[in-house]
Amino acid sequence: MDEETKKLVDAWIKMSEFLEQSGDEAADGQLEPDFWAAEKLFRLAEEDPEKAWSLMLAIRSATSDQKILAHLAASHFEDFINAHADKFIDRIEALAKEEPDFRNFIGGIWPRKDMPEELVERFKAIALKPHWD
Repeated sequence: MDEETKKLVDAWIKMSEFLEQSGDEAADGQLEPDFWAAEKLFRLAEEDPEKAWSLMLAIRSATSDQKILAHLAASHFEDFINAHADKFIDRIEALAKEEPDFRNFIGGIWPRKDMPEELVERFKAIALKPHWD
C-alpha cells in the first residue's frame, strides 16, 4: 500500500472510530479532524470508481472491528454499489466466492429502488445478513 493510500485508510478508520465513540456529539457540529477522508472517498466514488473500490477494500482489510466495517458497508460501500453495481457486480460476486466474510459485509448494503432488478437479484444471491444485526 502506498503512503497516500495508507494515510487515507488510517484517517478513515480514525474518523469512523470517532463517530462510533462520540455518538450524537458528531451531529452537534463537531467535525472529526479526519473527516476529510470520508469526503475524499465520496468524491473518488464519483470521479474515479476504480480507485474508490481499491480504497474501500484497503479499509476493509485494515480492520476487523465490526462496527467500523458496518459503517463502511452502510455508507461508502452502499453508495458505491448503488452508483456502480453494473460495472462492479462481477468483481463483487468473485470476491464473495473468495472471501466468505465479504458476504456478511455486503449484507449491510441496501440496494436503491431504482437499481435494475437483475442486479438486485445477483446482489441478494451473494449477500448474507451481517452478523452485526
